[in-house]
Amino acid sequence: MSRQLIPSPKMTLVVTTIALPCVLESYAANAARYGHLTRVEALVIADRKTPTESADYVQALRRQWGFQAEYVDIAAQEAWLARFPGLGEIIPYNSDNRRNVGFLMALERGCDILLSIDDDNYSTDDDFYDGHSVTGRTVEGPVVSSSSGWFNICSLMENDAGLTVFPRGFPMGKRAQPAEISSQTRRALIAVNAGLWLEDPDLDAVTRLYREVKTTAVTGGPVILGPAAHSPINTQNTAVWREAVSAYYYVVMGQDLGGLKIDRYGDIWSGFFIKKCADHLGHFCRIGTPVARHVRNRHDLFLDLKQELYGM
Repeated sequence: MSRQLIPSPKMTLVVTTIALPCVLESYAANAARYGHLTRVEALVIADRKTPTESADYVQALRRQWGFQAEYVDIAAQEAWLARFPGLGEIIPYNSDNRRNVGFLMALERGCDILLSIDDDNYSTDDDFYDGHSVTGRTVEGPVVSSSSGWFNICSLMENDAGLTVFPRGFPMGKRAQPAEISSQTRRALIAVNAGLWLEDPDLDAVTRLYREVKTTAVTGGPVILGPAAHSPINTQNTAVWREAVSAYYYVVMGQDLGGLKIDRYGDIWSGFFIKKCADHLGHFCRIGTPVARHVRNRHDLFLDLKQELYGM
């Protein structure tokens, strides 16, 4: 509990990628602009398809910005995992699940706040790190409840299609159900802080196949999710208090259900689990800022639909 009082918490940014980690430059520049270089480090967790040039790219960022970034190649990961028999079996290769290695390394190295990003989410001109500094602190804000038990975080954003959309992982059966939202201002210890996105919101394949939707502005929030307000929480722009990191396991996908395999919900299920743990302990998840710019990698939407279908 004492860590919530740290004035300048140590932050560790974790990303896994199968491309050059070019996304890191925006976070290095942001840290330099706002004076956070001494308290922020970054771990780039390699996978089997990650270009070998990534190590040189990360070193170049260190030289250019003074950014404390480290490329953790497969050999280094295997050496670290060897200290924990059986752990590697639930952190597969060729999977976003690989970021779990970075989460645990960050925890071992003493991070106060874990910052999880995806490799296609870029910082904006706002102070990204200050925006996430609320994590692990007790703040006053609007704690929301929902009569349906679910809160649509996309309601905090405007989109160019003028549609009501829902985040990936929001139960299909709850989307048409009326929900009365209430709010009460109170103090809350923030265990998880999830920022929203400009440009490409995190929507499911069904929505994307129906209509391309772009976020034009974040107009609501931040809000704090009460025990009666659940929501998908992903890994794109999410901060986790060190006391909660052990509950933030990116779940292994591929479970067989009626001949189809459930996929593309590993981050969503990790968000559900950590939210329930936070509820149990009287801690909270905050949604809103800082905002990231999501320039989505190319996807086969029909493959995404096949993988998401049985999890809807």
